[in-house]
Amino acid sequence: TCALPILASYGWKEGENYVLEERWTEGNYERLPDVAREIVERKPAVVVTPTSSLAKEMLKAAPNVPIVTVNADPFSTGLSNSLAKPSGMVTGMSNMGMDLTAKLVELLRDAVPKVRHVGVLSDGWSLVSKQRNNELQRAAVATKMQLTIVEVFQPIQVDTALAGLAKQGARALIVPSASILNEVRSRISKFALARGWPLVASDPDWADAGAFATYGANRLALYRRSA
Repeated sequence: TCALPILASYGWKEGENYVLEERWTEGNYERLPDVAREIVERKPAVVVTPTSSLAKEMLKAAPNVPIVTVNADPFSTGLSNSLAKPSGMVTGMSNMGMDLTAKLVELLRDAVPKVRHVGVLSDGWSLVSKQRNNELQRAAVATKMQLTIVEVFQPIQVDTALAGLAKQGARALIVPSASILNEVRSRISKFALARGWPLVASDPDWADAGAFATYGANRLALYRRSA
């Protein structure tokens, strides 16, 4: 919806120039294939996706429908062979998530040098989860920090994941770009604040929820620019 004012500034009016239909996974990424099929049945002229995972499912279901990714990482996930001159049916904005991952560890090290054991909540559905976790571990070795990474596949798993990190001795928390965790960021921040853990996240929206620091692309700006 944040892109609608931009479309209006171009003279596009909803209901006249285009019809907007929205579909949600409601935090359950196992529904991605079903959501993709629902979208294809509507015969869209273009599909805008907030994640690379949905873009991948859309390519499977409708390889000839143009796809615009927002707040995703189309190059690292292999959905596009170039950011400057993409080929195929996928284009859009990149959050540069992989390029900025190591910075989260460095930022925490510089701000709170006494912290040595850091917990990480990782989006298990991310197409670059393994690559991103490896980048975090390399940065941790370089900064002499210990990371404990827990992958989360549904928001309902967050409380158990956080309790496990605390039990293992984590004293700070990192949340890389993770769409599945955005809807529970207030709960995650509350947990970290209650234990005095500095929390560093990729998404700037986490700062409003109580994160100690953020470092990443502005999600709302990406949506507006995608228009």
